[in-house]
Amino acid sequence: MSSSTFATLTVVFAIGVLSPFVADVLGRTRLNAVVVEIVAGVVVGPHVAGIAHLAPAVNEIASVGLTLLIFLAGFEIDFSSVRGRPFWLAGAGWLVSVALALVAGVAVQLGGRAAASVVIAIALTTTALGMVMPMWRDVGLSGTRFGADAMAAGIAGELGPIVLISLFLVGEHPVRSSLILVAFAVASVAAAFVASRRKPGRLLDTIARHTHSSSQLPFRLAVLVILALLWMAARFGLDVLLGAFAAGVIVRLGSGGVDLDLLGMKLDAVAYGVFVPVFFVVTGMRLDVHELVADPWNLARMAVLLVAFLVVRGVPVPLLYRRDLPRGERLPLALFSAAALPLVVVVAELGVSAGLITPGTEATLVGAAMISVVAYPPLALHLLVRNGFAVRGPAPAPPDQLE
Repeated sequence: MSSSTFATLTVVFAIGVLSPFVADVLGRTRLNAVVVEIVAGVVVGPHVAGIAHLAPAVNEIASVGLTLLIFLAGFEIDFSSVRGRPFWLAGAGWLVSVALALVAGVAVQLGGRAAASVVIAIALTTTALGMVMPMWRDVGLSGTRFGADAMAAGIAGELGPIVLISLFLVGEHPVRSSLILVAFAVASVAAAFVASRRKPGRLLDTIARHTHSSSQLPFRLAVLVILALLWMAARFGLDVLLGAFAAGVIVRLGSGGVDLDLLGMKLDAVAYGVFVPVFFVVTGMRLDVHELVADPWNLARMAVLLVAFLVVRGVPVPLLYRRDLPRGERLPLALFSAAALPLVVVVAELGVSAGLITPGTEATLVGAAMISVVAYPPLALHLLVRNGFAVRGPAPAPPDQLE
């Protein structure tokens, strides 16, 4: 790597180190640390100050960060808490979101190319599960009925768009991609079933014994599963994020006999300590501010898209959850579901690479998604607290009260 690449990485990691300190001032939530990293990336990036540059090595590290973020989203899912009614409600809600997103995509394009409308629609159906799950864990939402419904909605908003990406933005032949996707799903379910079965005692003893040794065997096994699933997805023309999500699920189900909390801490240390912050900073660096402000229509579309995220992912909540959640918890669920960023970045990049959307549309999509993760989750927590929902630790103020 060149000296300029090392200089960029130094700036990026300096932002990663400073962001928690700044987050203490802004609200003491991990999500706010993410926001700091993204905004700082915009400032130091090539489109503003030009202090840091998008070197190939930096982009590769950022891609690893995104992969690990999706992997951890799959790893942290407690399927016992979302099975049954939360799962079915989330699936039905996401299908409603798809229909609304297609309408919104056409409306935003105002009669433009149908392919561009599809790209926008896929982006609007996403939920930043990997970003909001740590926030739920920090404030104690996990294990509650609201937490189960929120997690199920997040799973649908993460997994569903990844499937759509594999079908329409990665594969060249939708029918062939559909067959491959089904085969991949069957293989993943079979692997998850095998992983969840009781293992031979000697194998479990060996893995557990090396948990604290220099071999770090459970962690190495997790990395092996990640790489194998990524290779399978890439080999058969599917989006690699589908492999990352499946790997997270399989590793969790196959971790019987291993201290799951300890393994999770080690995965968190590598992902959130090294790679994931690079992804968020680089996301900010990639935002072409000049393209965004060059045309006033882009800023108007960004505002429309910000509202569209909430409408597309939020409208199904009052329709489907009237018997399951009190009125005071439905809007927070809608707000959490409407927070989107990582997959929006992927969708927008693939859309530009395929010539389906313009760089201006990419900037408006990513810009709206960035604002959604700044505004919607803190507001959701504020509303939960105001309506008497007990959360652990201080909840952040709504966006208009942040200083």
